[in-house]
Amino acid sequence: MVVSDVQSGGILAYVSKPDFDPNVFMQRVTPEIWAELNVPAKPMLDRVIHATYPPGSVWKPITAGLGLEKGIVDRHTLLSHCAGGMQIGNRFFRCWDHSGHGRTNVVDALKVSCDVYFYDLSLKLPLEELL
Repeated sequence: MVVSDVQSGGILAYVSKPDFDPNVFMQRVTPEIWAELNVPAKPMLDRVIHATYPPGSVWKPITAGLGLEKGIVDRHTLLSHCAGGMQIGNRFFRCWDHSGHGRTNVVDALKVSCDVYFYDLSLKLPLEELL
């Protein structure tokens, strides 16, 4: 996550998780230290500068926040069943997980980044609220 000053472009906060202590490389890295660092479940990857994410995913927390703020959903509200996508009009919008997530609430939809939940929620919000 990066938080920047919109006026100056300066970085106010910068967090990448999972993280590691870069100071460990200021000394000799023993095989034991390397074994602790070299764990597949916790890669030494600065996700802010080295990872890529679909651009729509940054809108999911914003859409969730608006839905919660407007009372359209609460933490228990289940929206459309995700079976890998959602039909809107004559177009089928896919979820990133083609096998689907089932019915989720806002908390679980954020955890698994379910596209269908946020497609459905966005249809319940006035367009001007999303702009």
